[in-house]
Amino acid sequence: MMAFVRNAMVRDLGLKVVALALAVLIWSTVHFAGPQATRTFRDLPVRVVSASADAHQLHADPALVTVTLRGDKATVDQLNAKLIHVTADITGIRPAPRLRQRLDVAIPPGVTLVRATPSEVEVVGPTSP
Repeated sequence: MMAFVRNAMVRDLGLKVVALALAVLIWSTVHFAGPQATRTFRDLPVRVVSASADAHQLHADPALVTVTLRGDKATVDQLNAKLIHVTADITGIRPAPRLRQRLDVAIPPGVTLVRATPSEVEVVGPTSP
């Protein structure tokens, strides 16, 4: 009986040590990462950015978007809408009366962008109906 227990403990000792090390690593990652949180910011304004001088005549349609962020709970709880900047950058794009453009969302470090709704807007110029 004692030989069986000793044999079970010693056989494949290297694999058992590696498995134990991986288990400790996974546990510590989950334990120390802290709780995650998701937060949604509604009605954030979209700013149109262009290299041309007449960028002030352009506006986004829709002009307000919803942004959802994820991060550790402490960081997400401290966020406010002023730290999130949503832009439609049309620099280097040929002007058109109505142009669809993907949104760029600048967010603080420590959080990740889950989604921006809508993900693109229509940039409307002054000659659009």
